[in-house]
Amino acid sequence: MTRTVRICDGHPDRPTILIWTFAFSGKEFWCPHCGYTSGMFGAGSEGECTPELLAQLQEDEKRSANYLMARACLVATEVKHNGVWMKPEDLPEDVKRMHAETIAAWKYEGASK
Repeated sequence: MTRTVRICDGHPDRPTILIWTFAFSGKEFWCPHCGYTSGMFGAGSEGECTPELLAQLQEDEKRSANYLMARACLVATEVKHNGVWMKPEDLPEDVKRMHAETIAAWKYEGASK
């Protein structure tokens, strides 16, 4: 049985597996190449999961890990910081600044939305 994945429709010249994430409010799928976001229904197109796509996904996930963590902290109801659960707005200022800088530094390889 062939495994299928959701692939971004925005750039057929660079097929990209959509990453499942909770970093964007109401948008569970995200394309690390162009910035496309979508809810869980109707995101991208179904495609075959090839070794090349999986290798690219691993690179995309590695490259975007800090960005997605910073984004998720903005939309979470609570985050754990130094063993204590708190609202994102209650995080120390240096942590909020670090998240903002991480988000600002993110660069899309393709046309961003």
